[in-house]
Amino acid sequence: MKAVREFLAQGLVTAYGFIVGGLIGEADMHGLYKVLEDQGSLIAGGLAIIAAVMTVKATQASADREVAAAQHQIKTTLILEKRRLAREGHAVNVLVHQAACIVLQDLDDANDHMTRYRRPQTESAWYARHAFSRSGFDEVPTLYTYLHGEVVSLFLNLKRATDRFESRSYIHGNGDRIGEIHSLRSELAIIQDIAIRLRDLSQSHIKLCLEELAATQDLIEIDPPLSPPSNLKEGTEGIQA
Repeated sequence: MKAVREFLAQGLVTAYGFIVGGLIGEADMHGLYKVLEDQGSLIAGGLAIIAAVMTVKATQASADREVAAAQHQIKTTLILEKRRLAREGHAVNVLVHQAACIVLQDLDDANDHMTRYRRPQTESAWYARHAFSRSGFDEVPTLYTYLHGEVVSLFLNLKRATDRFESRSYIHGNGDRIGEIHSLRSELAIIQDIAIRLRDLSQSHIKLCLEELAATQDLIEIDPPLSPPSNLKEGTEGIQA
């Protein structure tokens, strides 16, 4: 395109050189009318070149506008996609965060069953092993695609640990509830450790999603900003002795 513009410009200069030279030379002998009559085709050629240059410039301007519009559309699409992923990631990590906090609350209940109630130890262990409601656990697996790999790994570990913890209990033929006491405390400690790590990691991802949404909020106003989840009871920070 640059070469075309230079060629047309050079042609225009050359043509006008002929025109001006002709006008000066011929004006002295025959007058302006005769010059215009004799040089009409050359003048027409010069005007055609001018028209061509103007057309090229108009075409270039139109092309520039189309490129700018396409670039703006691409930028807008990328921003929308980032915001979509951030909003979905925020929603799923909030769900995981709440599930981890509920596990920590249930862990308090499991400790209570082992210390506050006057029952046979095996019966208290049964209630302790059934203390975990695992609220939200069924919804999370359908949303793995929106979660960071480490979050998914911790969630699966937490689910396996609570399932295994509950499985070590049974109801005797006479109706007695029996829970295994051996390793119960160490199992609770493992569950607590996983739940705290999952809670903290999902909280950090919630923060990242909110920061991404805040960073793009001024670039494209399409939806209201999100707020961090309300703090749930975080649960016991230490296993009761």
